[in-house]
Amino acid sequence: MEILKVVNLIGPPGSGKSTQADLIVSRQEFGYIATGDIIRECTPGYETEINEAKRYRAEYSNLLLPYLAIVSHAGLIPDAVMVPILLNEFHYQAAKGSRGIVLAGSIKNAGQAENFHRSLLNVSHSQEIQQVIIRLDATDDTLLKRLKLRAERNSRPDDGVIAEKLTNARSGDAELDNYYLALGLLTNIITEQKDIETIYQIILGVINEKYSAPLSIRS
Repeated sequence: MEILKVVNLIGPPGSGKSTQADLIVSRQEFGYIATGDIIRECTPGYETEINEAKRYRAEYSNLLLPYLAIVSHAGLIPDAVMVPILLNEFHYQAAKGSRGIVLAGSIKNAGQAENFHRSLLNVSHSQEIQQVIIRLDATDDTLLKRLKLRAERNSRPDDGVIAEKLTNARSGDAELDNYYLALGLLTNIITEQKDIETIYQIILGVINEKYSAPLSIRS
């Protein structure tokens, strides 16, 4: 039976999830899911040229529009809205025949984690799925500096509430980590004082330790 590898990057904003996900996608030929990208692309006035932008807006704009004001104030869109979007994206990527799928910040609390994990168990009846959870993290001071720099370079709809975003992200950390620790899936990587390539190589080592079929060490 073919194995579908799922790499789930969790962690606070500014921890490097999107950066590392981009490397995994380009070097390992994985599909990509980032619910934050979906939300941003569905925000009026915010449009980029990422590959899936038009599809995101076509499929999810009407669903997300009533909740976008929450995001602009550093809040989270209800699980009842986001979990179906996440699962729909997972099935979309799996159907493309990708070697694996990387999630970047798409799981934000234990409720979302449990719903997603149960969905994987249902899918695994027809396809073997191997999942690894990697938390990327740094001190709050470092994260705030990174977020402020990002806001100066490439503003996002919710970058005006940087401190609130970090506080809200931290509020669910313990419960989310405990859920994945109980499953034996969680690995923590501190990104403090490490360059992007070093972090990627650490992630690759974790993935290859967890998976029965190693990924290529390609730069």
